[in-house]
Amino acid sequence: MTTLGPEDCNCFAVRSAARHVTQFYDQLLAPGWVAYNPILNPAKLKRLGPLTINALAKATVMDRTTLGRNILPLERMG
Repeated sequence: MTTLGPEDCNCFAVRSAARHVTQFYDQLLAPGWVAYNPILNPAKLKRLGPLTINALAKATVMDRTTLGRNILPLERMG
């Protein structure tokens, strides 16, 4: 049986690339905005319209509790 390393796993590669892109946006936007979260992009939220936390979690394919934590900074900013 061959042991695969992280470099052999497509899922690992995609998730790693996503983290790098998110870190890039975090650094770019840090001076004037909270950390960038593409799922909670204000433009996307506006297009979705008013939703319950459960409906938003389903629409963004996120865990409800994780989504709740990610929304708090946006709520504080109004």
